[in-house]
Amino acid sequence: MTTASDSLNINLELIEALAAAGSVNEARGLLSAVLELNETLLWGPRMFRALLLRSVVALAEGDPEGALKFIHETEKVAKPTMFLQMGAAYRETLARAYWKSGRLKEAVSTYKALLRVFGGHAISHYELGQVYEEMGSKGEAKQEHSQFLEMCAQADKGWFPVEDARTRLAAMKN
Repeated sequence: MTTASDSLNINLELIEALAAAGSVNEARGLLSAVLELNETLLWGPRMFRALLLRSVVALAEGDPEGALKFIHETEKVAKPTMFLQMGAAYRETLARAYWKSGRLKEAVSTYKALLRVFGGHAISHYELGQVYEEMGSKGEAKQEHSQFLEMCAQADKGWFPVEDARTRLAAMKN
């Protein structure tokens, strides 16, 4: 039997998946419904995640400044334990928002902080490599893409980030 709590978690997962797939209108609509209808269930880590998803949707819409605004609003209502439970998602979203808003040094700093705590967060190596490329730091970019590929050696064939990292590395060798 699915509980209301289970349904909420499923909807939060669905919002994230919709945003990642580019179905931004659907993600935004579902997020609005979740925020309106589930006030009694949205507490603690679920509230933190739901609020953080506003940033994920803003990034998917191409609005990194809006994403940063939502992240900072999320920080105001968060308790320290929520950062422990949602730390990787929080830092990853913050780093992406800095990156997409052109604040590359802050993006690097945030990705590095994420990787200090969550060293196995492979996608952050890939994204950090792209940030380094934008900064013109070829050596650091190569290192991050190589680390990502090493961590994802068993990834499904054709997974875009792996193929893209290989392409980027090959281009840097020329």
